[in-house]
Amino acid sequence: MSENWFYQAGGKARASTLDGLIGLMRNGLIDSHTPVWQEGFANWKPLGEALPEIAGSGAAVPPPHMPPVDRPARLPHEDPFRSESVTAAASPALPKLAVEDDGWQDTSPHPWRRYFARMIDITVFSASVGLLLGSVLATVAPALHEKIFYDMIGDNRAADAIFSTLIVVPVLALLTGLFGTSLGKFFMGVRLTLLDGRPIGVPAAFGREFSVYFRGLGLGIPLVVLLTLVSSHNRLKTDGVAPWDRDRPWVVTYRPDGAVQVLLVITGLVIWAAVFGFILTL
Repeated sequence: MSENWFYQAGGKARASTLDGLIGLMRNGLIDSHTPVWQEGFANWKPLGEALPEIAGSGAAVPPPHMPPVDRPARLPHEDPFRSESVTAAASPALPKLAVEDDGWQDTSPHPWRRYFARMIDITVFSASVGLLLGSVLATVAPALHEKIFYDMIGDNRAADAIFSTLIVVPVLALLTGLFGTSLGKFFMGVRLTLLDGRPIGVPAAFGREFSVYFRGLGLGIPLVVLLTLVSSHNRLKTDGVAPWDRDRPWVVTYRPDGAVQVLLVITGLVIWAAVFGFILTL
């Protein structure tokens, strides 16, 4: 059975793999009624009929409008992050989408990518925001600066960890809410968008970031954060979706593996190590 599949969501068609369809089913983003197509099909079929081993054949009811399949010579696809183009001599004519065939259709869980993306973001943005905030407070409110950065944090590693994870929440909410990515997510190949590829918006991103801060990072409290990280890792591997993304109108997708992605991962880790080393010298 071919791994190249197409499915309809929100009135639009998108490319996927068999594992990707399974991940979407687990996330509740598609169901047995969702029209799917692959090479060899004359027309779109309900997922429950095309893949009864995934959805259960008895639950599938064909939707009332299944468009016929057009067969263009080639899909409009050129992606610098993928090593090969996608030839679709027998693929359906897909509408022009922001996420159509852009190489980000992988929805299978990648917990380590997400972990390192988060660590890069926390390290880089906590350092930059902390330095900026400290400089401003030292200028406009020296007494408050001394109280926060010397009396409250100072050599208190627990307080420093809690403060560092908290101050990046608004930064990451703005970045993911507006652009669907962040510095760490870019290097690790992680993206957060609505199903049609649009950003989820700042209000929703704020709620998600605070959920990650409480449920995923345990408020940054040492030892507690280890428990929450292990729990989140296990849930993501088992359920295919993180607790803060379950039953939400957005989806986390990933850049496919390849030479470019490996290079980006190495670059991100080098930046992380450099900033972390700089922090230790302060």
